[in-house]
Amino acid sequence: MVTVSGVVLKENQHIEIALTYIYGVGRSSAQKICEELTIPFSKRVSELSESDFDGIRSKISKMVVEGDCRRRKRMFIKAKMDKGSYQGKRHRLGLPVRGQNTQSNAQTRKKRKRRDD
Repeated sequence: MVTVSGVVLKENQHIEIALTYIYGVGRSSAQKICEELTIPFSKRVSELSESDFDGIRSKISKMVVEGDCRRRKRMFIKAKMDKGSYQGKRHRLGLPVRGQNTQSNAQTRKKRKRRDD
């Protein structure tokens, strides 16, 4: 059981895929990390040594991931809502933001939000 940035990586997955379970790390950034550390993409998490994980942890510590990434995303949305932009209004109303059709689609986004106040 290996933990990187507070996320437990599954032992039987390829390292390239396992790194994408960290919020803020996508496929391309996972590939860059593996290339810089010369780790083959096809290696599984269980096959890596502790020094490999130390290198991965040091690379990810320089990135904005997990809680910081979520907080940053919420701040950008809040700024749009405060500014009163079109996208901010759509966020406030709980409607699709990027121009999607709402007449026949977007039922999940348009449902009333349940509040437990």
